[in-house]
Amino acid sequence: MTGIEYASRFDFADVLNEFNNEYVRFMGTTIDDKYYMNIDEDGILNINLPMDDHSGIVRKVAPLGVKKNIVLPRKMNFLGDVTNSVGKMVRFKRTLEDCTIVNRYLDDDFKIVGKRIDMEGFFYKSTFIGFDNGLVIKNSSIEVNFMFAGSRGLNESRLRIVSYQI
Repeated sequence: MTGIEYASRFDFADVLNEFNNEYVRFMGTTIDDKYYMNIDEDGILNINLPMDDHSGIVRKVAPLGVKKNIVLPRKMNFLGDVTNSVGKMVRFKRTLEDCTIVNRYLDDDFKIVGKRIDMEGFFYKSTFIGFDNGLVIKNSSIEVNFMFAGSRGLNESRLRIVSYQI
């Protein structure tokens, strides 16, 4: 993965907050216990968070103290059954809890590519801004229990989760 890597969550958050960007794009996870960031061609900061070595749960954004709105990527690739060093499956449990999710560059579609991905409470208590046309989540096979529990700003009639098989 190209970009800058950090072992310390404190250093990662400090440097991230120093940038003059209003948004960061959450791109997914890493399996090497490092925090990553890079700047893409749009000038947006992309971040990848590590997963916990023991539980396989991807670290959460809010406890880092990141003072930025979150932008979703058009596509989050997570192919195959990825496990951490102790054999735990990757889980995005409440990863974007209490975050502000802003619709920029998304066109209302968020595609998750992968198999058997646990996304329980992924957007728990998050606030959605700019999703006036709704949000379509396209995936191959994700567990969506409580994925949007307590969230605000999305009209339930305009939220669609479209499943397909790879």
